[in-house]
Amino acid sequence: MRALSIASTGMLAQQTNVEVIANNLANMNTTAFKQARAEFTDLLYQNIQTPGSQTSDQGTYAPNGIQLGAGGMTSGTSASSSADDGSDPVRKLERAKEMLTKGLISDSEYESLKARIVSSL
Repeated sequence: MRALSIASTGMLAQQTNVEVIANNLANMNTTAFKQARAEFTDLLYQNIQTPGSQTSDQGTYAPNGIQLGAGGMTSGTSASSSADDGSDPVRKLERAKEMLTKGLISDSEYESLKARIVSSL
């Protein structure tokens, strides 16, 4: 059951990431819109074997120890602080192509975005 719990935390975090990316795409032509980025963090770790502890009677040690993670979660979103304000049409096309490659948008959605970007030139 632990594996399912860990997997579900990752899926929830990824869902938030997709929602943030979708919001970025939906608003990329809005005046003064700042691109957001999802930030992630690990959940708690359980120490199974402490780093540096002795592992056998022969004197061998576990230099790194053994830890089991409990998954990951979204720690928040941050506004982009880069100089890219999203107005560069080449960058917009690159982002749309990346979304298509990741399977986050369909071919028809990509073509629609591409047509809007090209027509704005």
